[in-house]
Amino acid sequence: TTRASRSELTRQTSLDAFARSIADEQRQTLLKTFLQHPASAAHAKSLADQAVHDLASSIHQLSVRTLVASMHYLRDRSELTGRTSSERFQCFCTLSSTPEFAESLARGFPVHATQVRQAAQQAHLNIAEFLIRLEETFRSAPLAALVAPQSVLTRLQMTSGDPHARGRRVLIAHFDSGTKLVYKPRPMAAEAALSQLLKRLNEAAGTHLAVLTTIDLGDYGWQEYAD
Repeated sequence: TTRASRSELTRQTSLDAFARSIADEQRQTLLKTFLQHPASAAHAKSLADQAVHDLASSIHQLSVRTLVASMHYLRDRSELTGRTSSERFQCFCTLSSTPEFAESLARGFPVHATQVRQAAQQAHLNIAEFLIRLEETFRSAPLAALVAPQSVLTRLQMTSGDPHARGRRVLIAHFDSGTKLVYKPRPMAAEAALSQLLKRLNEAAGTHLAVLTTIDLGDYGWQEYAD
């Protein structure tokens, strides 16, 4: 068995096979988006792969209870083949990765289908908006204190925190220089004010409190990444 075939087998026999198959449908759209922007074009494929992985994780979290309910329903109707519970589970995971299953699940759980569709749309819109804002910020130069304008994006990490307005999420941007930057799709005036306060306190009292460089741009902002 080749490594590729083992990877595909693992993919089909995991409970997240459904989420992965749905996320995979967004791969070309995400790839095209990354290719359209100078900061991300060089690593568009790996960035799209990471985005698909993050989206699959989000969809899986939304889907676990629905999938378990569906698995029990099919088991009780003897529609899962296999002599053991493990074999029947593998049968369900393989089945859940098919388009036919996704269509059937959407008919049976329309609210869940809407949530999944919205998660996919929001993930793409969040990334597209991030890339536009990154370029705008580079052009206006406020990021100069954090990252060079010609820096190349090598990784974009979606955080697991609560989403902000209309599903936007905090992202951690990794650049070829080694710099990591936190993008927050919400006003950051409070964080910027705190940074200025700590800076003045250090200057006045001779303390060495950690100060994160923060840039508030109204609807969104950027912050130095803290390990």
